[in-house]
Amino acid sequence: MPYYFYKAIDKQGSVQSGVVETGDKDAAADSLLRDGFVILNLEKRGGIGGGRGFGAFFFRKVSAVDKILMTKHLAVVVRAGLSLSEGLDVLIGETKNPLMLAIIKDAKRVLESGRPLSAVFSFYQKYFPPIFVGLIKAGEASGKLEENLDMLGNQVIRDYELMRKVKAALVYPVILLVASMGLIVLLLTFVFPRLVKVFQQAEVELPAITKAFIAVSDLLSRNSSLTVGIFLGILAACYIFYRSRFGKRWFRRLLKRLPVFGALLQKLAIARFSRALGNMTESGASIIEAINVSSSVVDDERYKDELEGVIEELKRGSSLADTFRKREEMFGRLVVSLVAAGEKSGTLKKSLDTVSDFYEEEVDRLLRNLVSLLEPLLLLAMGIIVGSIALSVLLPIHQFVGSLG
Repeated sequence: MPYYFYKAIDKQGSVQSGVVETGDKDAAADSLLRDGFVILNLEKRGGIGGGRGFGAFFFRKVSAVDKILMTKHLAVVVRAGLSLSEGLDVLIGETKNPLMLAIIKDAKRVLESGRPLSAVFSFYQKYFPPIFVGLIKAGEASGKLEENLDMLGNQVIRDYELMRKVKAALVYPVILLVASMGLIVLLLTFVFPRLVKVFQQAEVELPAITKAFIAVSDLLSRNSSLTVGIFLGILAACYIFYRSRFGKRWFRRLLKRLPVFGALLQKLAIARFSRALGNMTESGASIIEAINVSSSVVDDERYKDELEGVIEELKRGSSLADTFRKREEMFGRLVVSLVAAGEKSGTLKKSLDTVSDFYEEEVDRLLRNLVSLLEPLLLLAMGIIVGSIALSVLLPIHQFVGSLG
């Protein structure tokens, strides 16, 4: 959905600017007019083909760093006794991301109109997940906004660091895979055809493996447009399939059957969920609301389905430990034991943080194991393919030399 940057005069006669995300320009204008604005300028800056220049497209995301800086800054502002509006004024002068800048300006306008800060992030739920809105809303209701903003900043930092470690661990295998594919394509499109011409001129009987690689080489060199089109079509189909609900479930089931991947996904889900649940329970939210919001950080549909069952049992009066105990195979004995101890002692937040710390360390260990497993497998696969190409070249040479003798 596109978004529209606006400049308008509010009911008090002040010039305001911000962003409205809606279907078309008329709907954006109607929304502003209903709020009592006199529109000075309204420009489309998002959606497919709606950007203006490279910068407008590039900055359509709100990065984790933007969120960390904003939450930590606002926590310091509240702690110092300043108003949120004053804190947002400082952020307006420091923010470089155009989309984030528009959101902050909109937040300032909303605050000055008497509405809560959480209303802004509820509107921009495309960029701010439910845990973001939930912690701020709970802080506003309980009077602990400073603590909740601090917790929110820490939550975003831990999530960012955890996902960065996952991505960083996979960078080397991906680079190795891309380099291997590039080398193979180079051999088949440039080196192999020149050697084949020599064999054909010498009228050497080519073995089956050489003929197979000649067919692949011809496909790559003579029908390059068709090959690229088929390759891109397969990638697009795989991407669309993966983005679907069924595709995500199928892909996760596949990964869970692979060595290391299954355990990695489970521990990653528990680490992120435990951290979010601990922060939500500490924020002043009810346990049911805390689980409902915290489940949004989990990508695994199976966990989300089970957490819906947990919520239903909690509504019927069960304890959190009892609901987790019924799902011990999914959450693990450590989670069940620490949650039970935390509930009894009134230190649930501390227990959940301990769970999260433990599983984050486990994710680190599994990532190291995964890289150690993938690296030799990729090198072995590359060696087999390159070795096969070399064999397809050496066999005709051997036959040619033998025929001369």
